[in-house]
Amino acid sequence: MNCDNSARDKIITDWYFREWIGDNSHLPEAEDVVIFMKILIDIMATNGKLNEHERYYIIGRAAILGVPQEKLDELHTYQADTSENNPNFNLPHVKKTRMGLIHNLFRVLSIDHKIHPKDIKTIYTLGKKLGATEEQIQQIQSLYEDEEKLREKRASLLFPHGFNDALKEYQKLH
Repeated sequence: MNCDNSARDKIITDWYFREWIGDNSHLPEAEDVVIFMKILIDIMATNGKLNEHERYYIIGRAAILGVPQEKLDELHTYQADTSENNPNFNLPHVKKTRMGLIHNLFRVLSIDHKIHPKDIKTIYTLGKKLGATEEQIQQIQSLYEDEEKLREKRASLLFPHGFNDALKEYQKLH
């Protein structure tokens, strides 16, 4: 973890990795996360698919991963490389994380918790540019769909009257 991160950032990042992949013993440096997120922005922009809501989501993911504010600001103003044959897509670190990048594409393009057929087609096109096979992309899509079903099930089971209703009860206490 980068020494620029606060103790709070470290707690958040530790928790996130423990929840996400079950392991918080090897955490990325903030600069590693920034590089990953810039590649994600480049991938989205290559297909003309990056709007401010999507960029905000990417920045939010970076924040959860412990990126300090000045680096978040850098992501906010980052000018994507929109070239069709971006050489960064073939770099070793991109090849080793392409499955994570594709998973993030599903997350980014479903900000409203709905993914549209044209977005799925976009993800398959972009995933293939990264060197993933159709079968690998299908597996990630299945994972994404399972995660969405679980999220919906969790929300309805834990908060049958809605989270906002539960939150209002707590707010009555102060």
